[in-house]
Amino acid sequence: MPSTKFPRYKNKTDLCNDLADLGWDYTAGRMSRSGMEIYDMIMTKLGVLEDGEHWNEDCYSRSRMRPLGLIRIFNFNLGG
Repeated sequence: MPSTKFPRYKNKTDLCNDLADLGWDYTAGRMSRSGMEIYDMIMTKLGVLEDGEHWNEDCYSRSRMRPLGLIRIFNFNLGG
C-alpha cells in the first residue's frame, strides 16, 4: 500500500490550526473521553490552553455522564 506523504510542520501556527480543526470533533462529541484528555494535554503543552482548562468545557463535562446514562437506560429496559 503506498504511503501518503504530508509536508512537515514548519511552524507552531500551522500545527495549532490543524489541531483547532480537530477540535471540531471534540466539540461535536465525536471524540472519546481519553481522546479529549490527550487533546487537552497537547493544547496545554503548546500553550493554547491553561493548565486544567479544556477545549470545550461543556463537551468534556458531558462525556463524564455518558456511561452512567447508558447504565440507567440498560437497567430501565430490563425492568430494574
